[in-house]
Amino acid sequence: MDSPAADQKGAGVREERKLKLKLVVKARFQWRFDSSLRHGPE
Repeated sequence: MDSPAADQKGAGVREERKLKLKLVVKARFQWRFDSSLRHGPE
């Protein structure tokens, strides 16, 4: 017996989590890229 409003909120939370995850992955990738650039080819 979920109300549409509650459903909407759940979807919003899910989207937010997805966005955060994307940001984290991007940041981690960027960090790895930067550090590999700094150290140069091993």
